[in-house]
Amino acid sequence: MQGINKARHLHLVDALLQLEDLIAGLEMSPEPYAELKSKRLELEDSYRVYLNILDRLAFHIATYEDLFMEVKVQYAVNHFKELKKQVQPKSLAAEKLKESIVLACST
Repeated sequence: MQGINKARHLHLVDALLQLEDLIAGLEMSPEPYAELKSKRLELEDSYRVYLNILDRLAFHIATYEDLFMEVKVQYAVNHFKELKKQVQPKSLAAEKLKESIVLACST
């Protein structure tokens, strides 16, 4: 999936506006070209919706990243340290714990 190219969008909208101005300047009947303006407005509205969704997505990503760091630092690492004190050093549980600590700390 690719984002919407802002420059392409603006160029097309600008071209459509120029076409609308040209039609108005030539004093042509606007009825045959009414759909042109309608589609331009629809395109602009769709782009605004896209930008709104991007803003919401950016907010959600930042919220997730904050939560991720909180869980990693305050919960996972602290619990691993506590468990490390309670397991036998050469046991299978110690090996699994070591793997889990490495995995959690490498993220």
